[in-house]
Amino acid sequence: YRDGDNIAAFGHPFLWMGRSDFPLTGAYVHTILPSQEISFKLASSLDMVGRINQDRVYGIGGRLNEFPNLIPVSITIRDNGLNNHRNYELEVLDSKIFAPMLMEWAVTSAIMGVSKVMGENTIKATQEILLDKMEPIKLENLFYGSANLFEFISSGGWTRPIHLLMDNQFGEVKFRKVRWEIEIKDSRKTARVENIYLKKIEAEPGDEVKLGITLKAFSGEVVDKEVTIKLPDDTPQGIVLIGSCGGGELMNLEAMLGLPPTRPMRFLFWETGEYNAYNLNQLIRLMEKEEKNNDLVVVASIPRNRVDVLGEKLSSLPASMIEIMKNSTDTNVRIEMRDELKVSEPTDWVISGIKTLNLVVKKKKGR
Repeated sequence: YRDGDNIAAFGHPFLWMGRSDFPLTGAYVHTILPSQEISFKLASSLDMVGRINQDRVYGIGGRLNEFPNLIPVSITIRDNGLNNHRNYELEVLDSKIFAPMLMEWAVTSAIMGVSKVMGENTIKATQEILLDKMEPIKLENLFYGSANLFEFISSGGWTRPIHLLMDNQFGEVKFRKVRWEIEIKDSRKTARVENIYLKKIEAEPGDEVKLGITLKAFSGEVVDKEVTIKLPDDTPQGIVLIGSCGGGELMNLEAMLGLPPTRPMRFLFWETGEYNAYNLNQLIRLMEKEEKNNDLVVVASIPRNRVDVLGEKLSSLPASMIEIMKNSTDTNVRIEMRDELKVSEPTDWVISGIKTLNLVVKKKKGR
């Protein structure tokens, strides 16, 4: 039914979402399939002519010549094995519910159009998110998958940043564009942390501790790396726990070392979770700093207090100030029982495996 630019249709709900913002297009009907139960049409959409802004129990309603908010999306796929390259430009519904899911489907379809669906793939994904009145957000990660493409992409968290931004608790964000650049290699670029070892098993506060790490690549190559961690001058006597892993397993390592997690829990399908953030800028900063799957990470867990104030970690505070903060009635001030030192180094592999050891810190000589 049409009354001027007002449109009513269906006589039943579409998705029963109430107030909505869907595109309304013309359609070309190819054929009608009759059925004694429910007859239906096979049709292709044509140009957009308006928007659907109501989705109620009795039908849908909308307006002609008014258009919904859509997010421009650019997807570039390069398959080095097949020497194939393709770029896709599309628009996605600006919806907290549908945008992450639709973008995930779009990326999946784009890869299917260029590369294979089954078998081993190492994929380098670069994502750029442009928001209104904010600096561009640039994210990059390396993924490896040996199962089918759909399980691989859904477990990779590719659209998790979109969901976290859209469903953030600090305020609405306006997406101007989302870009993906995906490079596919028909090979397995993985390595495992085989061993970690200390050059010296004892240290003093303020010392530079050298940690050796042995990586074994799937190709059989063995690589030894050396990472240096400088202990704070006020490191207490006792045991410092040290561990190494790939960026994708950092949350497990932090739990093993008795540290609070710095990244969100991951849940399948929606890939949701919350960072320890108290404003939008802090949320974006944590997203950009998150370790990648190909990062070799070394973490030292130090037995001294650290203060968390509105998500900002404060280390090396005077003992008197920490005692004052312990008595604070402000729930935004938290005293953490262990402090963390972290060093990350990029590699060419997706890193797996976790190794830990103990470092003995003794009282500094002459004190």
